[in-house]
Amino acid sequence: MRLSTFIKPFTHLKLDSFRELSNQRFGALDDNETDWDYFQFVVQKFFEGLYLAVDTNNQEKLLRELDKETIEYRGFVYEGAGMGLIMLDSFLPFKNRFDSFMRLAGAQYELLVQIGAGMGFGYLAKGMPVRLVRRDTNKFVDRQDPMQRWLVVDGYGFFDGMVNWKRVITEREQPGELVGYGLRAYDQGVGRSLWICTGGHPGRFQQSIKTFPRGRQADLWGGIGEGLAYAGGVDDFSRVRDLVREAGDFADHFAAGVVVGAVGRVRAGERSAHTDLASNAIWECDSSTLVASADARWTDGLGSVADADLYEHWRAGLRREWSADHKHLADLHSS
Repeated sequence: MRLSTFIKPFTHLKLDSFRELSNQRFGALDDNETDWDYFQFVVQKFFEGLYLAVDTNNQEKLLRELDKETIEYRGFVYEGAGMGLIMLDSFLPFKNRFDSFMRLAGAQYELLVQIGAGMGFGYLAKGMPVRLVRRDTNKFVDRQDPMQRWLVVDGYGFFDGMVNWKRVITEREQPGELVGYGLRAYDQGVGRSLWICTGGHPGRFQQSIKTFPRGRQADLWGGIGEGLAYAGGVDDFSRVRDLVREAGDFADHFAAGVVVGAVGRVRAGERSAHTDLASNAIWECDSSTLVASADARWTDGLGSVADADLYEHWRAGLRREWSADHKHLADLHSS
């Protein structure tokens, strides 16, 4: 019997109707423009990758299976594989499947697999002794590349926001093991989960963001930008441009999040129409140009900024650039 058979009942997320899930959490809203089938589809792709990872012993075969997915959705199955491999390494230790897979997959999907790993730690936090999960999560994060380690915690927040809704969104709790920037990266993932489970509906995610302390809202908006540019789901330029004004004081964080989402897409060779739309609406350029500019900043702080601060140093630079060159977009009105 396949290992995924035992895991499926415990993924804690019902995928039969995203519309019903959103209505239960937010109440019924007019969402005729929301493509719920699309949002449900991309989450299902994630779980396909997860189940492939736990059922495939040979990692070269796993890569071949993942690469059979169409380029538009391949990043989602790689994310799922990252989650599955972390779960395997926790349940069946000593093989270190995750690290060997990262070496095989190479840099192309590195960011996405690490986000998936964070989702794995989010899952394990519900099913394993808290002390063990805390030790493993922090140790894993600390040994990742300094520019990418916080994406693991972003994935942790995304999983919690999607699955542990009452505790994370309604009660606004954060994991006790996280400190410092880990708390901010976690909130970026929570914001990204809001984009997905609201179907990108501003009336829904803004309502939730406003219930959080103001000091946390900036990173939640950063996550909204990530979700918009990476997952997509909204194909109307005016609706996307309107989000700049709706983000208000946090528009620069939202814009930086758009870059993170675009980086995930473009580095994986998955440039898509919705990523280009988000880049043009928020940064006034296509996604390839945006990512090339962001990559030029990627190593700016090496040698002068502490490892733990490198990722935020990069994001802060993006926020300054957007505020200097594109803040006027907040004053424009859609026609």
